[in-house]
Amino acid sequence: MPRKTSCKTRTFEKLFQQAEKVGFENVFLTDAEQGIVRTGGATPPIKAATIANRRYRGEINIEVFRGANRETLSRLSDVLADMAGRSKRSAA
Repeated sequence: MPRKTSCKTRTFEKLFQQAEKVGFENVFLTDAEQGIVRTGGATPPIKAATIANRRYRGEINIEVFRGANRETLSRLSDVLADMAGRSKRSAA
């Protein structure tokens, strides 16, 4: 298995600035960045291991892509749609 390279996680603001330029469906998030988006940029964000565990248990059902080094990536538009769907279901 290839060695994981260290990549910097983007901030909440940088993610949405990039999404405005290239489109929300074209921005791919790592688990750490997905944790940042799910907390709305608050500190501390949800840890990447927590996101992976929730996906394994079926609590997060989003299409996953494999990037370089077999890293799991999710679309920003899918994450936002999942968050909106969960808030509507919990309010009912």
